[in-house]
Amino acid sequence: MQSHMPDGTGPRHGSMAVSRVALCREAGLIDPPIWLVANLQAEIVAGSQSYGCAHPRDSDLDIVGVAIPPVDVMFPHLAGYIPGFGRKPLEFDQFQAHHVVAVDTGEKYDFAIYGIAKFFDLCMSGNPNMVDYLFAPDPCVSCRTPVWDHLSQHWQQFLHKGVWSRFRGYAVSQIRRLEPRRGKANPARQASIDAFGYDTKYAYHIVRLALDRDAELYREIRAGKWSLSQVRSWFDRKVAELETLYDTSLLPLHPDEAAIRMLLLECLEMHWGYLPDFTLQSLSRHQ
Repeated sequence: MQSHMPDGTGPRHGSMAVSRVALCREAGLIDPPIWLVANLQAEIVAGSQSYGCAHPRDSDLDIVGVAIPPVDVMFPHLAGYIPGFGRKPLEFDQFQAHHVVAVDTGEKYDFAIYGIAKFFDLCMSGNPNMVDYLFAPDPCVSCRTPVWDHLSQHWQQFLHKGVWSRFRGYAVSQIRRLEPRRGKANPARQASIDAFGYDTKYAYHIVRLALDRDAELYREIRAGKWSLSQVRSWFDRKVAELETLYDTSLLPLHPDEAAIRMLLLECLEMHWGYLPDFTLQSLSRHQ
């Protein structure tokens, strides 16, 4: 049985290419927890790059990752913490860093690295962005381990009918932001509003959130080739179609939390090489 390493990195499985997180940390541009780089399970180029409709004016690359914290960070009582007594140890949900500029290439990055438990919880609740990362195209997953492969191969466990309400709600919120009042819009998007009468970037996100995987369509909308009325009409028709699919879908109404919990523990065991005894006891109580 493998033991946890004293530096907090834990045993490593598989191999990863050099990541942007690692390069920026080595260059002193970001300051993530010391254990994070060695415990990355996936690093994904997200946003417009992964949707196939990146725009030349886009300045930042969205880099999303999933990491497994050390055992005593995920389970703080293993470090001697007693809830309600003494200082609570540091927790880890996510690490963020924005507008990070690579010295050698000049690329700008926005980083969001999630702890695996937080990532699972957000996917289980149907968070649109998190669920989307499970379907990231292979070329956009720049670094990966067997843990990520195992997780992404079981994407079905995160799908349930509640996902639709989250996607629809997010899309409706984007519809309302298509025509922001002058002076209220993101300055970087004001040119789009001035030229086409609406924010074309919000518009293509609406199409994406309505579950239409069509990069060419995204590019057309973002280039202003659709009128605002076309976008609205398309959205109304698509919502009606998806409501019908919702009624006939065989997906469960709610996520199977026990199955997802088991998947999380499987990922942890793959990474650590073992599970703390209490997790097995807790699992047996939840079965």
